[in-house]
Amino acid sequence: MAALHLTEARARDGATAVQTGSAPAETNRGADPAVVLIALGDQPLITPAVVASILTGHRGGLTVPTCAERRGHPFCVDRSLLDDLLTLPPEAGLRELFLRHPGRVTLVPVATDAILRDIDTPSAYRRALAERAGEAQACRP
Repeated sequence: MAALHLTEARARDGATAVQTGSAPAETNRGADPAVVLIALGDQPLITPAVVASILTGHRGGLTVPTCAERRGHPFCVDRSLLDDLLTLPPEAGLRELFLRHPGRVTLVPVATDAILRDIDTPSAYRRALAERAGEAQACRP
């Protein structure tokens, strides 16, 4: 069963925003998700194929897409690590979750640099929309 939860969390750090968005998965234990996919709102070039690759590559723990050996977003957090995610101190940031569980990280190569790009301005958004008519740039080493 898949569920979608959107949040407009506005926080000074990524950990707090992710905790706010992930909390419904924790409080709605009836759904008991096997994995939570953390996706950023400023990456409009992420396609369903990228998400499918990440979910297909998930083996538990943390699953992160890579392009040219660089880690990107979105990423998966296994149910077994959800409590750790939700209790990260705000000053720690999300990187702390990966530092705590280095042996539980699975890297999934994808064929697009969309996982590395974010959109921070209206003009960058317009360029991204124009690109989306084609495709994001291919992943190059």
